[in-house]
Amino acid sequence: KENQTAEIKRKIRLAWIAFGKLNFIFKNKDIPINFKRKAFDSCVLPVITYGLETMTMTKKTAEQLKVTQRAMERML
Repeated sequence: KENQTAEIKRKIRLAWIAFGKLNFIFKNKDIPINFKRKAFDSCVLPVITYGLETMTMTKKTAEQLKVTQRAMERML
C-alpha cells in the first residue's frame, strides 16, 4: 500500500511536469479551448493513467487523481 501511494504521488508529480511543459499552449488566449483540450487529453492524461490498471484503486486514490485532473482542467 505504501508503495502504491508513492507511485500515485509520482504519477501526479509527472503529470504536473507534463502540464507545465505545455503551459505555453494552455495559457495562450488565442488558442481555441478544443485544441487545448485535445493537447491535455493526449499529452497529460496518459501520464496519469498509464499503469493504473495494475493497481488497486481505492476511494482516496481515485479522489486524488480526480482532484489533480480538475485542477489542471480549470487552468485550461
